[in-house]
Amino acid sequence: MATTTEDKILTSLREIIDPCSVALGRPLDLVDMGLIEKIDVDAGHVDITVVLTDAACAFYQDMQRQIRDAACMVDGVHDVEVHIAPKLWHPSRLAPR
Repeated sequence: MATTTEDKILTSLREIIDPCSVALGRPLDLVDMGLIEKIDVDAGHVDITVVLTDAACAFYQDMQRQIRDAACMVDGVHDVEVHIAPKLWHPSRLAPR
């Protein structure tokens, strides 16, 4: 079974550690933290929607750059836009351990 571009992007996003989880002493990547809401892929263009832990997230600009950089490393991805979901993160979004 072939791996989809979305799966490859999710794998690359697992390399990015959420700064808030580090501050709380439980480092988790963006995917396990539940911050990735949606990934849409269309002919090399990717839209990634993220959920923030706080509306005034001080780390968003840096996270946005890291997300773009990681997604652009995937073969076939030429352009990435990162969007903020209209809702905030909740602990129920954490991946089961």
